[in-house]
Amino acid sequence: MSVKPGDFFIGLVDFFAILLPGAIFTFLLWDVGETVLSSSLPPLDSSAKAWTAFVVASYVLGHALHQAGSVLDRSYDALYVKGWKRRKGEERLLTRTRELMRGMLGGDATMTSAYSWAGSYVRTASDAATRELERMGAESKFFRSLALVLAFALVTFVVRGLCKEAAGALLLTAFSYWRFCRRRWDASQTAYEYFILLTQRELRRP
Repeated sequence: MSVKPGDFFIGLVDFFAILLPGAIFTFLLWDVGETVLSSSLPPLDSSAKAWTAFVVASYVLGHALHQAGSVLDRSYDALYVKGWKRRKGEERLLTRTRELMRGMLGGDATMTSAYSWAGSYVRTASDAATRELERMGAESKFFRSLALVLAFALVTFVVRGLCKEAAGALLLTAFSYWRFCRRRWDASQTAYEYFILLTQRELRRP
């Protein structure tokens, strides 16, 4: 069976959104896990067993971080979007997207968000645009999970009295959170742009 570029790309998205943040978190917790769970788990007496345990733990913890990221999603909506980007009103891209949605769905246009509808439309209409949106989404999810991991590291450093390390973790946490917000905003704006472009192209077809 041949491997398609799209199949590899989906794996790449999973890698950045789930496995990579989970691996970083697992690395931070490895010593704790060996101390707490060593009596209840079989010993990792070979590199193969150790790597298997590391990959499995990374995958599970990556999903846990992904789920916990809903907390940052709410702060993104309240602080970054409503508190900053749309403090003077909605951007024209969003307004136009909603206008096109009402033209397509009528009264049912309120059954989903503009971002969700635009993304779904783009995924059914253009493979190239879909890859672009998925790449941006993977980046935002990576930094969202990384912000949680770094926040955990920050607390750990503070408890241990490691001031310099705590300061570094604080700066990296702030940067990761800002980067998550920025890339998620960019993804939404790009989804609206592609949606408008693709719908207009359909209207111009004879």
